[in-house]
Amino acid sequence: MIHFREISLTEGLEIANISFLEELRSSECFDPCPPPVMFSSIFLTRQDPGVPIFCIHSSSHISENIRSAETAKLNIFELNIPVIDTQLLASP
Repeated sequence: MIHFREISLTEGLEIANISFLEELRSSECFDPCPPPVMFSSIFLTRQDPGVPIFCIHSSSHISENIRSAETAKLNIFELNIPVIDTQLLASP
């Protein structure tokens, strides 16, 4: 069930996933993504450079977060930071 604005719709039955993504993208309530510097400051708090930081994000189709995280990791050579796009809005 998707609750959007004042209506509720059954995902896959009353609204297609692609329609929902398009509506979400154009919505005024869509939050902007954090800037790369915000990700950088979090990445740099790691004490052990040998342990990877898995940066997992929801779908890049609705959010620029993944691009912001990828930009942030470009200047942090000493850390292993896989940035993962799950291509999902939610998990079961």
